[in-house]
Amino acid sequence: MATHGSMLQDASRVAAVLQLPLPEFGMTRAAAEAEAADIAEVASQGFFDGGDNPLFTLDAFAFTAEGDPDPAVAGLPDKFIFGDGILDALDAMGIGDVGARAVMGHEFGHHVQFEDGLFSSPLTGAEATRRTELMADVFGSYFATHARGLALNAKRVLQAEQTSFEVGDCQFADPGHHGTPLQRLRSATWAVELANAARQQGEILPSLTFADLFEKELPEIVAPDA
Repeated sequence: MATHGSMLQDASRVAAVLQLPLPEFGMTRAAAEAEAADIAEVASQGFFDGGDNPLFTLDAFAFTAEGDPDPAVAGLPDKFIFGDGILDALDAMGIGDVGARAVMGHEFGHHVQFEDGLFSSPLTGAEATRRTELMADVFGSYFATHARGLALNAKRVLQAEQTSFEVGDCQFADPGHHGTPLQRLRSATWAVELANAARQQGEILPSLTFADLFEKELPEIVAPDA
């Protein structure tokens, strides 16, 4: 599914979101409608391009409601959300040709994690998030370059991911830490090498086997910036 900055001008839909019984929202109807009107007014300003400024949609994420008892989301189908802003950013960095598919591979990697129960680990806080994000990186890179996946040029994929990862973070104590640019590039490189090793025989590693290999490699991947 796509997210468009122009959606911010649809005050009725924004107000409905702000009223959802979630920790981030949960506003009363009156408060939500007032907030939605303010958001629409800000988004309509000329320098925000009517809401289409990339800053509003510079993101992509995977969503599942499986196992979530919250009635606000229970029963919703799995989704992959891709913002217009991230497409604009990838084009601006000169990697629009393969960058979007690399990001898509990463997000589908999260869906593999959802299905296989791979979010659980002894790690906590920032290290736990870094593990799951780097694992999604390797799933995505493996799929993007594997002969039976997208079969994209490995060198071009790594160039794209290096450019993309340069905007990675070094927030080592942040619960949302995704790994440093170097760690993310090392993850992608490791996955690409595995995919290339299988190119002749066309072997596809089962997801749990692949995850086990990643767990063993993770200490080496994070070592340079640990």
